[in-house]
Amino acid sequence: GATGEKRFIEPLQGVARSPRLCALPDDKTLADLSEALFDTRYLITENFCEGELPKSSKYYDLGAASNGGAGASWKIDYASAASFASIPLFTSLYRDRCVTFDAIYAWEAEPAAKDWWEPVPDEERAKIRFYNAPVEELGCPETLLGRHPRHGSFLRLLLATASVEDFVVVKVDIDGGPELAIVEAIAERPELARLVDELYFEYHFEFDFDFGWGGSNWDGAGRTVDTAMNLMHRLRQAGIRAHFWI
Repeated sequence: GATGEKRFIEPLQGVARSPRLCALPDDKTLADLSEALFDTRYLITENFCEGELPKSSKYYDLGAASNGGAGASWKIDYASAASFASIPLFTSLYRDRCVTFDAIYAWEAEPAAKDWWEPVPDEERAKIRFYNAPVEELGCPETLLGRHPRHGSFLRLLLATASVEDFVVVKVDIDGGPELAIVEAIAERPELARLVDELYFEYHFEFDFDFGWGGSNWDGAGRTVDTAMNLMHRLRQAGIRAHFWI
């Protein structure tokens, strides 16, 4: 959703995490490091508490994980976002900004625990479409040309379910999956970019710091801090509030 209106957003920076990570002292503890790695308070997200609310809002979660499990709380501490599954995290994040999602689409490739639905409040259950299966997309060249697999394509579902009038939030964190093809397609295909208002992406790239990513899917693949920054800039130039995710 590009509108031409200028809005505040956090600056992009190469560490792709909270700036606090760069300011830790030499004698930092593991607890200090963990807190800085997963601190999301620096993100400046869209806020509707002053102004007109969107007519409809939708959240697409690519990599929904465990959903918290039995007894999980939906009261979120944004200083330690890694402690929370992403559906309750983003539901709370936007509720604090006066947005309640009308629909939530969530994917998770790992088999869901039996208690996946247990912590979900009744008012949220009716809104959630949970796909306990991998997101399916073709490779980057085909995806950029608008080609999608017959089943399981997030991009095809996005085109079928979202409209320009909706406020649309997308979070992409599917380690080893077609995440880069998806985000590149959103950045480069106008029919997709105009549907997405805010996007969070954990871009995995080669870096001289251990984010806990490992290296099997990006080492030697040309994914560097430069390619990460370039993609995020292109998303923002397309009118999308793009943020690095944890």
